[in-house]
Amino acid sequence: MGIYTKKGDSGTTGTLASKDRIRKDSVKIRAIGAVDELNSYLGVTASYSENSQTKEFISSLQRDLFLLNSILAGNKARFGTEKAKRLEKKIDELDKILLKLSNFILASGTKFSVHLQYCRSLSRRAERQVVALSQREKVSTGILKYLNRISDLLFTLARESNFRAGVTEEIWK
Repeated sequence: MGIYTKKGDSGTTGTLASKDRIRKDSVKIRAIGAVDELNSYLGVTASYSENSQTKEFISSLQRDLFLLNSILAGNKARFGTEKAKRLEKKIDELDKILLKLSNFILASGTKFSVHLQYCRSLSRRAERQVVALSQREKVSTGILKYLNRISDLLFTLARESNFRAGVTEEIWK
């Protein structure tokens, strides 16, 4: 089977949920695309980490996002709130070693940290797109919570990267 089908040449695509083709600029496809963009950039970001456990954790996030996207495309799988709770647990673990923030910080520091900050902004876009989709069709609470938490997690991972490298956070005032 070839990689190209030519079926999308007219600006439409297919999903698991429908036999009908839908426009590539639809709310659903924009949401799926934003999650895909985050997922692929997480792979780029992981390449900047030298810690195998951190790389594996990012891979687990990517697997979650693939499942999440398959559900948005029509897969009947379940995406419960336990996945968001796993992210909360990781955030809480990292917060114990980080200095408390009283100001905004700039996305700066290690290459790994700044790439995580970019992933954080991509996750916010994905969340906005999925929230827009949720105004038109049912999106599980688990998906919405996960997308809200992943940005917090990515921010915290970015801070941890700088902390472990001895890089001082750049405060914005």
